Amino acid sequence: SNGNASNCRYPNPPGLNTVGNPARYGNVTGVGSSGESNGLYASHSNWGPTDNPDTVNPTGGFNLMKPQVVAPGVSIRSSVPDSDTAYEDGWSGTSMSAPHVSGLVALIWQAAPCLVGDYPNTETLIEQTATEIIYDDGSALTPTNYPNFATGWGEINALAAVNQALTLCDTGHLNGKVTSDGITPVEGATVRAENGLGYFRSALTAADGTYTLDLDEGIYTVTATKYGFGSDSATNVSINVGASTTRDFEIVLISPSIVSGYVYDDGVTGQGKHGYPLYASIHITTNDFDQIIFTDPFTGYYEIELFQNTAYTFSTNAIPTGYNTLVELITPNGSAYSHNMHLQVDANTCNTPGYAKETMLNEHFETGLLPVGWNNQDYYGSGGVWAFNDPGGIGNQTPGGEDGFAVLDSDYYGDGNTQDAGLQTPTFDFSAYANVILEFDTDYNFFSFDRTAVRVSADNGSTWTEKWSQTADFNGHVTIDLTSEAAEKSQVIIEFKYTGSFGWWWEVDNVLITTGNCNPIPGGVVAGFVYNANITTPLVGADVTSPTASTQTFELSADPNNSGLYWVFQPTTTNPEDVVFTASMDPFSSKSKTVTVNQNAIARQDLHLGTSQISVSPTSLFATQVTNRVTTQTLEICNQGGVTLTWELIDNSSWVSENPLYGNVPSDTCSLVDVIFDSTGLAAGEYLGNLEITSNDPDSPLIMVPVSLKVIPQLFLPLILK
Repeated sequence: SNGNASNCRYPNPPGLNTVGNPARYGNVTGVGSSGESNGLYASHSNWGPTDNPDTVNPTGGFNLMKPQVVAPGVSIRSSVPDSDTAYEDGWSGTSMSAPHVSGLVALIWQAAPCLVGDYPNTETLIEQTATEIIYDDGSALTPTNYPNFATGWGEINALAAVNQALTLCDTGHLNGKVTSDGITPVEGATVRAENGLGYFRSALTAADGTYTLDLDEGIYTVTATKYGFGSDSATNVSINVGASTTRDFEIVLISPSIVSGYVYDDGVTGQGKHGYPLYASIHITTNDFDQIIFTDPFTGYYEIELFQNTAYTFSTNAIPTGYNTLVELITPNGSAYSHNMHLQVDANTCNTPGYAKETMLNEHFETGLLPVGWNNQDYYGSGGVWAFNDPGGIGNQTPGGEDGFAVLDSDYYGDGNTQDAGLQTPTFDFSAYANVILEFDTDYNFFSFDRTAVRVSADNGSTWTEKWSQTADFNGHVTIDLTSEAAEKSQVIIEFKYTGSFGWWWEVDNVLITTGNCNPIPGGVVAGFVYNANITTPLVGADVTSPTASTQTFELSADPNNSGLYWVFQPTTTNPEDVVFTASMDPFSSKSKTVTVNQNAIARQDLHLGTSQISVSPTSLFATQVTNRVTTQTLEICNQGGVTLTWELIDNSSWVSENPLYGNVPSDTCSLVDVIFDSTGLAAGEYLGNLEITSNDPDSPLIMVPVSLKVIPQLFLPLILK
């Protein structure tokens, strides 16, 4: 890349002789930036000329030319280092431009294998097919402003470059026809020729089944395929330069198969499961086929028509969080094929609804006292031990911390005092457990020679193993695997040990010890749709709550048929258990229903939320009157919904007024509004306006009622006297 003005503290545009390394080197292709889609120079992009002449490919005699070409480099979507699949929009710079040229080189070499490794001719091809950009760089070396030291030979044109590349290598021709029975043509079949050395070409058949391939000279294996059909191949197909070879293929139509089944929860092996049906996506792929389907949210059922004896990859993902993806290779046989999927919970995270880590300790230090069973060990004997009432008034500084916490506040104990103290958990018997995990939130404010340590003892405190320590400021959540020291041991103590003298503090909160087991919670799932009761359309974003569970309705763009769905796990203590669920969403009225929840099952409960529903009659008003007159018409505002309608009316004309201007209309009733037309002082003619009615009807928050007034002249009859 040519480099960016801002990185070098140049102005925008940067001007001549600003190209940076390594693009400054003469014998490389320097790439500058054009706009995202306008085909113009992007002002952040550094300019040539270079001071290092091109000795390999000085196109057109311009041996100091930089950049050679430009490519889009403004607001580019790019991969980012957050994860293997992370992308972000909005990146700009010549580093966004250069990959476009790298990709183009790959396309050119695929289209013209004779150019592979031929740098000069490849670069020349890119330059010759680039779209010209005229730019006045002010240099005497570029008197025609093309090429120039801002945009080089122009913006790359991938289509033009590849099309030209296709004409450069000597080829022979392969043609023929693909049929299903020797007679009936197959349109859209893929004919692929490969020489076993990494070179291949492919083409799609036309409506009459014919195809044509231009190939380098050599011996090829050629295969015809299409989804829903078998395949046919020919080996040792010889292609000679300038000659034509014909090969026909016959691919037989495959019989269809209705594939169906159910997707179920399968919990964690050896630790239990709920086993209820799951709402899930199933991504089904094979050659020339790629489709995503969804199961029924309440039954877990799916059905799709595929083809017999064709291998498909099924990748199944539960919509509820925390399940592992199940990838299977499925080959249907017969006209109907049944296959069920069982999805397991990710036991490592154990964040799946209806599951929880087996907890041995969950301490939040809320009492202000040493928790029952814990021990405050004063190794130094100074009395400087852990406290739980924040004696120094520093507050809970742990991540998201609030309310109580444990602290050894060395600053509070003052100058000249030393602390060496351990906060010890109760003794645990982990003899029946294969894993032990410790988690806690902490804030450590380091000073001088203070030291923190988390230690574990498997012999009731006789000996200790240090597992974590800090000698610098630290704020965060800590997870420590104690399996090797504590699992299958019967006398385990964990200690938070602080050593210091007139230092700052160490805070600890939310101490959690789990066994690694991820167990099902007693309960079941409640699911359903939330609708607008007036027009029976689904509502997305409605809150659905019970006394112990909550969720919102949602919509998946890939599955619009299930818009307005909610799915929530409801813990229960009895089986079955009646639980009241309430749906709410502004400006709708809330709705509650009692749901009978059976453990390890799904209960469906749809909820309909009422709201106001406005109607206006008539839908327009028209008056004809002479000047200096006042007339009144009536507008009827009705509410056909289940919630009181609140409305307000304004107009945009001086010759019309209304009474009243606002009001409330109970369900299934109407209100009358006087609409007053006043032609006082108006000249003859027609006047147009609108009444604007705003309301709390979410489906019709604004209604426009056209109004018009036609004013005619006052007629005066002559007085006749006899």
